Amino acid sequence: MPDPRLFVLGLAVAAIASLLIMRASMALQPDATAGTGRWRRSAWLGLLAGLAAGWDRLGYAIPWPPATGLDRLLLVVLPAVMVVDWIDRSRAYRGGLGGAIESPQRGALASLPVVLLGLMSVGVPLVLLWGSVYLARGLDAQSLSGRGALFVASGVLLGAGGVSLQRLSMRPGGWTVPVSLVLALLTAGTCILLGGYIKGGAVAFPLAGSLLGGLFATIRGRAEPASAAGSDEVRRVLVTLGTISLYGVLLVGCAFGRLPGSRALLVGLAPLLGWITEWAPLRVGTVRWLTCVRGVVMAVPLAMALVSAKHDFDRTLGPLVGWQVDSPRSGRASFRQLSGSDATGHAASVRNRSLLIGTPDPGR
Repeated sequence: MPDPRLFVLGLAVAAIASLLIMRASMALQPDATAGTGRWRRSAWLGLLAGLAAGWDRLGYAIPWPPATGLDRLLLVVLPAVMVVDWIDRSRAYRGGLGGAIESPQRGALASLPVVLLGLMSVGVPLVLLWGSVYLARGLDAQSLSGRGALFVASGVLLGAGGVSLQRLSMRPGGWTVPVSLVLALLTAGTCILLGGYIKGGAVAFPLAGSLLGGLFATIRGRAEPASAAGSDEVRRVLVTLGTISLYGVLLVGCAFGRLPGSRALLVGLAPLLGWITEWAPLRVGTVRWLTCVRGVVMAVPLAMALVSAKHDFDRTLGPLVGWQVDSPRSGRASFRQLSGSDATGHAASVRNRSLLIGTPDPGR
């Protein structure tokens, strides 16, 4: 099994590259740039640089044309998200989806960015599962209707979840939303890794690292109104990319990586639990109080998902890859790698090493 430090290093490299490129880009662009456009451009440039650096550190070579659902997530879906975000924030559609979120009026809701959001919500699952058994021809009417309902439900969850997280990020303490997306991505990647799909789980770490670097880049300069507005713009970009990335990683993990749907739902809905702080009895405290409450309610389902994934790993894949639990009675998972002198265990580990690449992606 790969050294866990490799994934931590990929996370750190992506965060540092995203932070440095974003800050350098904002420093090189003139302050006379209209509005907060330079912040948005710098955010996307830094995020893309962080992703590239993190994936390169992990040794992940993306083929062209994209052959699997994971490749299409990185080469088709994420660039499409960037294009939609640019249209959403363009001058020609002032307000766009952001305006529809802040003041829901009919005119705003009829804007082109909202239409693009709807198309993206339906199109993302189709793109990720294109050519797989989930979209195979020759299915009976019952199977087609069931899978159609699944696509509609997942699209609704993606669209509604994205808009809801954007609205939550505009509330006091809104920076907790990108943080929750980072933690959810790390949890999703770890659960997929423990399920045996190493490639699918590893991709989540550079994604989380890029978001983390972008969040750090907005810390400086909050005292000035212009800098505060720019930081808010960067935060919207982070929430957009984080939402799509989390959805894509969870969908790929469920379809091809032995990630149970219940566990994926638990991780995917965790960032939305921050809305509990809008409940009247909990809104009486300070921003720090709201931040603490959000952190607790978001961390509980993520911890539950990790514990459940760890338990399944100990019971199924752990013995096959050369790891065992020393104290099963106490419930404390203390691991040690089996020694090379155990010929039987070593042979079983070698024979079952192929399990670690995950279920082959039918989307080829």
